[in-house]
Amino acid sequence: MEWISVKDRLPEYDAFVIGCDAAEAMDIGQVNYISGEFFDLDGEPAPVTHWMPLPELPRKEKCAVTPILFNTDKDIGGVDR
Repeated sequence: MEWISVKDRLPEYDAFVIGCDAAEAMDIGQVNYISGEFFDLDGEPAPVTHWMPLPELPRKEKCAVTPILFNTDKDIGGVDR
């Protein structure tokens, strides 16, 4: 996978992606794109210059860790879901 500039393309609405702030500290983390903005997992606005889709989960037989499920009813970035 390659990084996608937000100037070239944005994620689909309400998508969780990996975001990067290449303009400042090169912070990288999982973010949510909703209502035309990126938010971190605490619901705070996240400055993102580049993004990429999350990778596929490992096959179940090779993964000993249970994926984390998020509460989709949680208010993220002031938007009711």
